[in-house]
Amino acid sequence: MANEASGRTGQAGSLPELIDLLYDAATAPERWRHFLEAARSFADADVADLGELVPHLRRVLAIQDRLEHLDGRRRDTYAVLESLPTGILILAADGMIEFANAAARDLLDRCDGLSAEQGVLRAFRRSGLDLLEPVLREVMASGEHRAMAVERPSGRPAFRCLLSCLWRDVGDGLPNLLASPRIACYVTDPDRALEAPAELLQRLFGLTPGEARLVEAIVSGSSLAEAAESLGIRESTARDRLKGVFRKTATGSQTELVRTVLTSPVWLCGGGGRAAAADFGRLGETPARALVRRCA
Repeated sequence: MANEASGRTGQAGSLPELIDLLYDAATAPERWRHFLEAARSFADADVADLGELVPHLRRVLAIQDRLEHLDGRRRDTYAVLESLPTGILILAADGMIEFANAAARDLLDRCDGLSAEQGVLRAFRRSGLDLLEPVLREVMASGEHRAMAVERPSGRPAFRCLLSCLWRDVGDGLPNLLASPRIACYVTDPDRALEAPAELLQRLFGLTPGEARLVEAIVSGSSLAEAAESLGIRESTARDRLKGVFRKTATGSQTELVRTVLTSPVWLCGGGGRAAAADFGRLGETPARALVRRCA
C-alpha cells in the first residue's frame, strides 16, 4: 500500500485522511461533493489504495449500523424496565446483580430484607441462612419459576419475589456454549400503594376530572369514605360519582373497578411515567473510526 510519500503533491493529505473524508461522505451524503473536491488533492496512488479498501469499509459501515441498531434496542428495553413500578433485577448464576431498575434500586437502598453485598443480591432470613442462594440454584437447574417471600428486619410486610430463568441449556449446540445463564427477579412491595394517574384514567375511560381522582384514590387502597375525605367532598357526592364511573367503565363494584384499572396499561405509569435519565453505556469510538485510526 502506498505511503504518504508516494506521489503526493503540494498540500495533499495522507491516506488515513482520505479514508476519513470517505467515511464522512458515506455517513452524511450532503458531504459527498466535498469529498470529490478534496480527493483531487490526493496522489493517484492513494486514491487507488482507497479503491481497494472500499469493500472493507462497506462491511465496517454495515457492522456499525448493526451495532447501533442493537444498542438502540438495548437502550429502549432498559428505558421500559426503568419506568416499571415492579422491581426488576437481572442476576448472573451466582447472584451478581447485572441490572436493577429504579424500583429495585429503591428497595435495595432501604436494606430492609433485600440488599446488595459487593454486587451480589442477598435476602434476609431470621435463621441467618442465605435464603436466595439455594433458590437460584434450583431455578437454574430446573428452568422453572420459583416464588418466595423475603422477610424484613423492620417487621414490615414481606417482599414477594418471583424468579425466572432467562436461559437454560437445551442441547449441545453452539448457541448454548456461548450463552450465559441469567435469572430475572421480580419484586413487589406490599407497602407501595398501587398508582393510576388521574389524568390517564380520565383519558382512558372518559371520566371527568373528579371521577378520575376518585378512581385514583380507590385504586391506591382507600375506602370510599377515605377517598371522599381526601378529596374534600361528601361521601354521598363520592357515591354519586362512583355510579358514573361504574357506568363508564362497565363495572358494577369497587372490586371489579380496581381489576379493570389494573388490567389496563395505566398502572404501568405508576413508576413515575417517563423513565429517569440513566447512562446505559456507550459504544465509544465507532468501528469505522477505529479502522481509520489504525491506518494512521
